[in-house]
Amino acid sequence: MRQYTYDYQTMSNPLIYWTLVRINVAGSRQVQSIPAAQTFFNGVFTDLIDVNNLSNAEIQSRLLNLYRDNNADQSLNAQRCLLCFISWEIERVCLNLAKQFGAMGGFTSRDLLPYVLDDDGKLQSTTDYQCYSLQILQSFDVGQSSLGSWTNRRVKQHPALNKFLLECGVYLLSDWAILNDTQPKQLERILGQFHSLTGMEIQQNKWLLTSYHAVYRVQRLKQRKAKTSKCQPPTIEQSQQISDKLSSLSSGNTGSTDIITRLQQLAQAVREYRIHVRGGSLATESIDAAEGINYNSLVSNNVVDDDSENQTGEFLK
Repeated sequence: MRQYTYDYQTMSNPLIYWTLVRINVAGSRQVQSIPAAQTFFNGVFTDLIDVNNLSNAEIQSRLLNLYRDNNADQSLNAQRCLLCFISWEIERVCLNLAKQFGAMGGFTSRDLLPYVLDDDGKLQSTTDYQCYSLQILQSFDVGQSSLGSWTNRRVKQHPALNKFLLECGVYLLSDWAILNDTQPKQLERILGQFHSLTGMEIQQNKWLLTSYHAVYRVQRLKQRKAKTSKCQPPTIEQSQQISDKLSSLSSGNTGSTDIITRLQQLAQAVREYRIHVRGGSLATESIDAAEGINYNSLVSNNVVDDDSENQTGEFLK
């Protein structure tokens, strides 16, 4: 029998394809070895002298082909190996969330894991219930992302987990995604009624968001048609284009604050409003680790949700 060393940080060891991270009946985290998955995995990669030299992408490519094979036995065993990997990725996401926001929100990874770790480790379920790991696997498109990245995204989209995090003051959307799906008509009411900004400050923020939409969102929509990944920070070129657009709208009265800083401050204002209307605690930091908001320096143009907080907005549509 092969012997493997396990490196959790790199997540590259074959061990993670036959051991499952799960929550036991006492609510504690445990690692369960699944002999059938180990036997299957070793059989699939028996032609390799050292499977440790394979990347996760290479391992998963072979397992995904078997998972989608017509042979039911091979498909179920490959599925179990992939679900084991997903369980480790789920734990990694929860550990990172706890590390990033736990001290501020008053929670640990142990509070998060039960929401997304519900795989019992069986080869085939005897009920119609689908564990979250299986939902992640079945919705995965290898042409759009890696399995690890897809798991990360889906964990952060879990409704119950998001509700818990909101109650702790954590809203898991990037600043750029928040600005993308914020509409101009919503901004005046939110910045005026919720943040008590002046009419001039609100107008400056409208100009900023309008400039952001005209440059970043238009380009982002084109990227989404090409099935690109999540929103990235504006590039230097985009930042300059946004600044130029803002200057033309405000007749050069743009202030001295860096355009990226202004956009992050604006996103933070929207983030605080959304946390509030969803019943969460305020005084939270951005998932992008933006600096604390300074309302006097906000300069933007089209932000914040209105009453239909359950909608994702025009951009996501």
